Amino acid sequence: MKPLSLLSAFLFGTGLSAQCTFTPTVSPNDLILCPFTEALLSTGTYDAYQWYKDGELIEGATSQTLTVSSMDAVSSFAVEATLNGCTEMSAEVLVDAWAFLLPFVIHAGDEPLYIEGEGVQHNCEGDTVLLILNYSQQVRWYHNGSLIEGESDDTLVVVQDGSYTCEGAPDECPDFVMPLGVEVGIRFDPPVQPILSFSNDGLLCAEPEGVAYQWYLFDAPLAGDQACIEIASEGSYTVAVTYDPDCSIPSAPFVVTGLGDQEERSVISVFPVPAKDHVTVRWNAAMEGSAWEMVDIVGRRMMDGERGATSEQVIDISSLPQGRYWLRSAGETPKLIAVMR
Repeated sequence: MKPLSLLSAFLFGTGLSAQCTFTPTVSPNDLILCPFTEALLSTGTYDAYQWYKDGELIEGATSQTLTVSSMDAVSSFAVEATLNGCTEMSAEVLVDAWAFLLPFVIHAGDEPLYIEGEGVQHNCEGDTVLLILNYSQQVRWYHNGSLIEGESDDTLVVVQDGSYTCEGAPDECPDFVMPLGVEVGIRFDPPVQPILSFSNDGLLCAEPEGVAYQWYLFDAPLAGDQACIEIASEGSYTVAVTYDPDCSIPSAPFVVTGLGDQEERSVISVFPVPAKDHVTVRWNAAMEGSAWEMVDIVGRRMMDGERGATSEQVIDISSLPQGRYWLRSAGETPKLIAVMR
């Protein structure tokens, strides 16, 4: 018989057993879960298992794997494994979960004119407005409740009035899609174009009135900051008016060809007032072929045409919506027309 070593003899004599020859481990040891998801913790192959959470035994958790979820975030797990009658405890591993800011949208591009009521942003027509979502995965944008096809970037270029919202997911959890939860209202206001006409006292005036004025003669700036100016020479006059809030474009040119003709400019007449389908215009003179135009109160051209062979002309206005319009033609003072429906 082979003699026992001194250590073996000691252990045999005292009835003590040696430490297990294995050390169980838990994997993964760096688990971070997305919200509302699950994953498996596992260990090696042994005869028996018992799992622990934060040092407390988990009843019934006696399998080689353990299902954990994002609700277990910031908890530590370990497994006690038994092999050939020897039991050993693993080191603890931490289970964590991703935490995210709620989705939000920032505005970029041109500054708004003003914010109306419950956050509706007003800009000028032609402005560039950007909406930028803080998520970049599975992004979908909606306009007035309908999906905007083809728009999956985190940045949306807004080009029309309406209410906008979106949804998306963070890079770390691309399946965790969250809605913005609010509607972003954006409106594009048409620019105001001032209309020039002579006043009763012979001054050239801009309407509607604003808070600041810059007049030009043949594109050269004139001194003064007022709604009306005195005409000292013939030429093409324009004005840039600043409004509050300011969304404006310069006036159309107003050509002064004869300083002695100002009183004759006031004889244009239009009837009936208000009108529905047609108006009869009595021009100062026939001026056959001379152009006329009908603009709305913000300066947008709504109709145009040419004057006839006589000084009286009937104009069909049945296509115009209800509102106020200016009828203007070279050599005549613009005339206000009211359309009723």
